[in-house]
Amino acid sequence: MHLFLSAFDDVPDPRAENARHDLGELLVIAFVSVLCGATSCAEMSAFGRAKESIFREFLKLKHAIPSHDTFSMVFRMIDPKALDAAFGRVLADVTALLREGDVIAIDGKALRGARDKGESARTRMMVSAYASRLRLTLASVTADRGTELDGGRGPTRFGWWRRDRRAHGGSRPDAWRSRSAGADPAGS
Repeated sequence: MHLFLSAFDDVPDPRAENARHDLGELLVIAFVSVLCGATSCAEMSAFGRAKESIFREFLKLKHAIPSHDTFSMVFRMIDPKALDAAFGRVLADVTALLREGDVIAIDGKALRGARDKGESARTRMMVSAYASRLRLTLASVTADRGTELDGGRGPTRFGWWRRDRRAHGGSRPDAWRSRSAGADPAGS
């Protein structure tokens, strides 16, 4: 969780100076609760209270778990670009954990019926990159045209990984190997 707390340090706190709850701790509780299925601020607060003893192992929680009103107020006021940048730093830190030769599985899923009126009958696809050793989905992108491999290629997609020559075909995900721990996002 230190990874998240350090990334959230740079997110400006939109609340008054006398705010009771630490913004980084509030965002960690929100993030973990959403990963566990919370879909509202009330559910984030309820999850935090139910798991408070676990959160206290790595968070200070000077004023206990924030209420649903506090979560709601923070998410209405917070700068979304700053929050997105913080998650980008977290992803960069996680990507740095990749080792030479780690397997990155690329898999696509068809989104049947997910198109606008007047759009062609071509099925949309989502492509995900999964780091096997870390047991973590690194990214998910849409494949607008072509196959799932076409959707994952390119510098703005999953272009910083090279395809392993021994990758298996068929319906199983293609195995990709990371180039290095400091993978080049603008690489070939």
